[in-house]
Amino acid sequence: MNLVWFKKDLRTYDNEALNAALETRNLIPTFVIEPEAWKLPDHSSRQWEFIREFLIDLNNSLNDIGLKLIIRAGNIKDVIKEFTERFHVKDIQVNVCGERIKHEST
Repeated sequence: MNLVWFKKDLRTYDNEALNAALETRNLIPTFVIEPEAWKLPDHSSRQWEFIREFLIDLNNSLNDIGLKLIIRAGNIKDVIKEFTERFHVKDIQVNVCGERIKHEST
């Protein structure tokens, strides 16, 4: 099972992490709301509304290819640990600064 973590690249088009995971068709698309990050002074309710709209669009795009976005709130390490145990995640795919990062769980 692959976990595709949508962090900032909230699109399906030209998303390297998603495309790599789609090769297996065995994936969980995920967005994690990190409460600690949203407490920082550079985050605002207007920014959250912007992100929320992108998440709706992302979920609709994923639905078009037979997937559903899972949204969780919490510490990213805890969420990854939960998914790794619950869904037997082997690989984690995420785009960071336009580059795909792949992490293999142990």
